[in-house]
Amino acid sequence: MNDMINHKINYILQDQKGVKWYFYLSENKKIMYTTKAEEDWSTHEYINSQPIENFSVTIDNTGIIRILAYTTTRHLTYFEFTDGKWRSQVIERIYSRFQDIPYFTILSSSTGVHILYYIDHSLSRSGELLIHYFLHKGKWHGGRIWKFMSDQLTKFQSLCIDNKDRLHMIFTQKWRQRYHLYHCVYDPAALSWIDPITIHSSSDNHDYELYVDSQLNLHILWAKQVEQHYEIKHLSKFAKDSGPEWKESVIHQSTHEIKVPLIMEEKDLYCFWKEGKSLYRMYSKDLGQTWSAPELLKESLYYDAVLHNLAFLDNQQPKTMKVWGQAFPDVKLAGINLRSISDHDNASSSVLSSSYERTEQKEYIDWINMKRAIESLKQDNRRMREAINNLFSQIDHINSIIYSLQDQMQINERSLFNINAQIKQLNFQIKQLHMRIRQANSRTYGIQQYQAQDIDEFEERKSTEQEIHGNIEIKTLEEKHEEKSKDKEEISKETDDQSYEEQNKDQAHGEQNLDLDKHNSKEETQGELEDQKEEKAEEKIDSQTEENNIDNATEQYEKKEEKNTQRITLGNTVILINPENPEDL
Repeated sequence: MNDMINHKINYILQDQKGVKWYFYLSENKKIMYTTKAEEDWSTHEYINSQPIENFSVTIDNTGIIRILAYTTTRHLTYFEFTDGKWRSQVIERIYSRFQDIPYFTILSSSTGVHILYYIDHSLSRSGELLIHYFLHKGKWHGGRIWKFMSDQLTKFQSLCIDNKDRLHMIFTQKWRQRYHLYHCVYDPAALSWIDPITIHSSSDNHDYELYVDSQLNLHILWAKQVEQHYEIKHLSKFAKDSGPEWKESVIHQSTHEIKVPLIMEEKDLYCFWKEGKSLYRMYSKDLGQTWSAPELLKESLYYDAVLHNLAFLDNQQPKTMKVWGQAFPDVKLAGINLRSISDHDNASSSVLSSSYERTEQKEYIDWINMKRAIESLKQDNRRMREAINNLFSQIDHINSIIYSLQDQMQINERSLFNINAQIKQLNFQIKQLHMRIRQANSRTYGIQQYQAQDIDEFEERKSTEQEIHGNIEIKTLEEKHEEKSKDKEEISKETDDQSYEEQNKDQAHGEQNLDLDKHNSKEETQGELEDQKEEKAEEKIDSQTEENNIDNATEQYEKKEEKNTQRITLGNTVILINPENPEDL
């Protein structure tokens, strides 16, 4: 029983017959409930389902109890109690291990029932969805509303329905190291949402509670720790103000920890909160512009107050709110009398008690006005500090950008310097290549000219030798022929003096000698011709040897040049470089 009483997840409902329902989550993760018509609570029963992590309960204007629950198997399930039986239906299944439903709720208005839930994602830069379904004329409508990014750390804070059945919602998101509070509205007449607008920002994330009073003024409360004390901060926007400005103020300070400040309305506005282990309250007669001094609820000294979720029908209009009070089974709610809620005639006078003493109201108001002036000065001081801090952060950001730009410029300058150095080096190498090409061409031309000159000199020398040799041979032949003719004349003269008888013999013998001389001269001529052929063959061999020597020298020079030559290929062009002969440049 202690587990049931102290469990933080609980809902108290009261139907149009005045029957109270109490829902809680048991130790084995089952939704348990009990009812109370008069004095005692009934037997505890459970709703048959899978193990539950969390749930939300409401009652509509027809008295049907509806539950929205999220199971440990990550199924979002809808229950409704009709004709004494519970019926269920799975609305959403989560299959991805990176997704979850951290926020969901169900609440009723005079026009229908609303279901909202949020699917988040554990991975960075991933999409998250807010989904809204509403029951209108017996049919469910709706779907996805907005998509946010997981890096924004979206957290839904509070919901409230005003007297025109409009649904107000506030949520926070983190952006640039600050938490921004957003407000949005669902209009049932247009069946659409108004886009969220930013109404507040803070360096810390808080738990905000929203309330809309009967004059459609918006009130947001939260507790904040400042140095060594705690504060209740109030953010308000009046319906008569056409501008978008929200007014922020501090309505209470204490050295003790403050938990969950809440606003209720019955003619005046009342604020309840838990401070330490006791409950306190104060009121405002001007719709939240000024507040009375705080007052201790003496009955809260006898129990440890807990927070309840309350849903009831007030004049057939569903109401949903959070209230402080005593835990189950002796449920007592601070500022609300459940016994008289179902009484239509006394509904307007049974919501809040009016037993406060107001004998020193003027002193309280003066004290509050002075306190408000001091708080206004403190607020202005804080705003100036925040503005200065924002300015310093922006200056630091700009300085970091400037430093990064300077670093980038230095990198670019180094790159340009390296590129210019490479260009100069390539220009120098190209000039060297041009000079080496010109030198190679001049050397090749000189070798070719030298070879042609040698060949011409050799041919000229050969032709001269041939002419000289031919002249010598002709002169030799002519001298030999003259000598032979002279010998013949001498022989003929000597033979003339001889006798006639011997003349015939000598003639015969002369004819034989003549034939012999002819034969000898013929042999000598053939020998000379053969000698000339041999000399020509030797000269030809000598010329070929010289040519071969010249060719070998040229080849050796070219091989040496190729050995000392490097090749560079640029596209389809091959460039030869000989770095071993820098003195030729």
